[in-house]
Amino acid sequence: MSNKIILIGGAHCLGKSSVSLELSKKLNTSQISTDTIRLLLRTVSDEKKYHSLHFFADKKAVEYLPNTSVDQIIKDYIEESRSVWLGIKDIIKHNKYNKIGVIEGVAILPMLCKISRLKNILPVFLYCDKPEIIRNNLFKRGLWGDSKKLKEYELEYLIEFNNYIIKTAKKYSYKIIDVYPYKTLQKRFLDTIE
Repeated sequence: MSNKIILIGGAHCLGKSSVSLELSKKLNTSQISTDTIRLLLRTVSDEKKYHSLHFFADKKAVEYLPNTSVDQIIKDYIEESRSVWLGIKDIIKHNKYNKIGVIEGVAILPMLCKISRLKNILPVFLYCDKPEIIRNNLFKRGLWGDSKKLKEYELEYLIEFNNYIIKTAKKYSYKIIDVYPYKTLQKRFLDTIE
């Protein structure tokens, strides 16, 4: 496992960043978020050539969410993730001295892990099968906006995106871990990767 990069995927608000930080400490390695990778790629990429990478940067949640189907939001995220994956693959391929041991984020999708055919990765996906927990996390943390009405759109998307992650991770036989109960998530995660 020491020369494999652990990829932690899952829907928003499930604790990927927290697990990643704790895991990188335990493994004495560095971690990076796909949010950071996406922001870096946006600063150096041609907006016209990599439209999907810049797509959400131009969107106002208050206009986009109420007027876009959940299926379309998921498709838009998948397209953005394909662009982010270019940066993820480069980091993985050029990680000669094992400086990065954990990459986490929404852009880690089962389908992209599979088609990348990278041998030195260990993808693990977090999920939650309790909508009330997803709701509580979302309302505590938020995603795109603060209004209660906007959060209801976000919640609908999050639940469906969570289901998409579960379905596709199982399809490709990747490890999945229920985030609940949170108290034991770190231990269960470590047990899963050992």
